[in-house]
Amino acid sequence: MATEPRVPVPSVRGTIIARLRECHHDRIIVGKETILYLADDVVCPCVLGTMLEVAYRIRDNRYEAQSIQPAPPEHQAP
Repeated sequence: MATEPRVPVPSVRGTIIARLRECHHDRIIVGKETILYLADDVVCPCVLGTMLEVAYRIRDNRYEAQSIQPAPPEHQAP
């Protein structure tokens, strides 16, 4: 019986804009309860309450932050 070759699943990537609720050495929590684990070379330079723009990818069934920066002015509270 012949089998179909496996097709690699493309990496899922995206960006989220949300308020920083918690910051730990290995993860951040944004919005109501979104957990983003930090990639090896990523740190969170912002204080709690800051609106963030986080680029992420899904790796090993976890959201992994690839970059973290303050969100653009149009996403900040007045």
